[in-house]
This record gives sequence, C-alpha cells and structure tokens, in this order.
Amino acid sequence: MDYLEDQRQLHRNYPTGLFSLLEPDYAEYVLSSIIESPPNHSGTVDNLQRRSGVPSPHLESYLEHLETVGIIERDRTGEDDTYEIQDDSEVLDLLVELNSALNATLSESATSIK
Repeated sequence: MDYLEDQRQLHRNYPTGLFSLLEPDYAEYVLSSIIESPPNHSGTVDNLQRRSGVPSPHLESYLEHLETVGIIERDRTGEDDTYEIQDDSEVLDLLVELNSALNATLSESATSIK
C-alpha cells in the first residue's frame, strides 16, 4: 500500500465524528433532505427514501447512525417505519449553520466572479 491509501484506510478504521457522518457515498443526499425539511418534520422512511434517492438497505443503516448522533428519532412500532427530525439536536444545528455559511460563501464567490 502507498502512503495515501494507508491514510484512507486509517480514516476508515478510526473515523472522526465528521467522517462517520459524511463517509457513505449517499450521505449528502440524506442530510440535504433532512436539512431542507421544515422544523419538527416527521415522515416515513419510504418518503425519505424517495426524497433522497437512496436505496432502502443503505438508508436503513445510515438512519441508525443519524439516530445515534441525535439528528433523528425513529419509531418502528407502527405499520410504517417513521422518523422525526430532532430540532433540539446540537449536531443538526451545526449542520444547518455550516450549510448556510457554505451557501453564503458560494453565493458571494459566484457574485464576485461575474
């Protein structure tokens, strides 16, 4: 293995919090769908699958992780598997803040290029 591959493997074996949140190839689609949802939004996992475009087996394991870090809460007791966005989640607040800051920066960059 070369140095870069060794570093990638190190990150996979010992992920930081941010890496664990963003590591799956489809993470950005799920997180965008959650960030763009209205406050206190709840819905079915099937609905989130359609909105994010992420296949169910991948979504299922990722939602477990999102629940672990406090972004969502799941309810598996009813007929449909549902989730609720946890608006009091510090992690979600920081993701929304980061998303807003990046959007503002990108918008300013696009404006200054013209």
